[in-house]
Formats: sequence, structure tokens, C-alpha cells
Amino acid sequence: VNAGKGNKFVKVALQVIHTTFQAILVAINYPLSTVAGPLSHLVDDTQVWVDKFQNKSVGTNPTHSQLAKDHDDHYFHELAAILAQMAVRAVGDLMYSYFMHDYKGNSKPNEVIANPVLVAKQFIAHPLDVKWMDSTVKAWANANPDKILRGESTDEIDHIMNIHGESIKKAIDNTYQELKDIKQVLSDLNKEYWPF
Repeated sequence: VNAGKGNKFVKVALQVIHTTFQAILVAINYPLSTVAGPLSHLVDDTQVWVDKFQNKSVGTNPTHSQLAKDHDDHYFHELAAILAQMAVRAVGDLMYSYFMHDYKGNSKPNEVIANPVLVAKQFIAHPLDVKWMDSTVKAWANANPDKILRGESTDEIDHIMNIHGESIKKAIDNTYQELKDIKQVLSDLNKEYWPF
């Protein structure tokens, strides 16, 4: 290929090969991504339903997928993103100050720059052990009661039943009663017009 580097035909042939391979990759990746994306959203619900199907106690402990909030349509994703931005900004700003202090000679006399590793550790801790995010979480929770309510259910079906269960049960009971009434009317008509 290098021998024909200046050859126009070789350049065109290489471009055609490159474009062809790109088209093949798109043709392979598109169906995979359109199937894999929605399926990945079902992982947490599937984990819960498998446990329920096997008569295991599901309890209130969420699965990793439910905690990860990786999906942008997850009900706690926005909160996770806000907290992540706060952590990255705090550590990033400190890293910048730390490097400026050590390497640029821009520090003020007796200026102490906190160790970025120690500061980062406060963000990699159990929420009960730190307080840095409490006011943000409370403000977000107060502004998003519907998302908090959704977080109380282990999966979509439980959520629907928690929200609409009474009205669904009432509709089923009403339908059952109406069917019984219709059956009785048909039975009465049958006795009256076909007494045999």
C-alpha cells in the first residue's frame, strides 16, 4: 500500500474499502444497540422477578442495577448526576489548586492546600457516614415526590399496583359483579322463556 501511496487509484480503492467496512460496522451495530439498550433497562426488574418466581424473599435491599442509576430514564438518575457533578467539581477544583500550589509557585505564604485524595475519600463513603450531600438530596426529594414514590417499589408492576392497586381491584370487583348480574338476568330469561 505504501508503494502506491501517490497513486490515485490506490487512494480511491482504500477509501472505498474504508467506507465499506464502516457501512458493515453500522449495519452490525445498529440492530445490536437497538436491542441491547432496551433489554439492559429490564435487568433490575428481571432480577426481582426471578427471585419472586423462585419464592425467594425479595425484601427491601435493591439490586446493583437498581442502585447504579446508569440509565438516564431511571427515577434517581438526575439526583445521582447532580451528586456526581458536585463531587467531581470539588475534587477537580482542589486538584487544580494542588497542582498550581506545588508546580507553579503561585501559592500564598502559609497557604495550605488540602490533600485531594483525602477529600475524594469523603465522596467514596456510605451515605450514612457523610453529610456533604444531605441538603442537596433533601431539596431534590422535596422537588421530586413522584420519583421518590416510584423508588419505593422494587419493579414496574409493583409500582403500578402500589399506585393503582385499589382502583384496579375495585374495577375488577365491579366487573365481576356486573358479570354475575348479567348471568342472573340470562338465567331468569332462560327460566321464563324456556321452562323445559
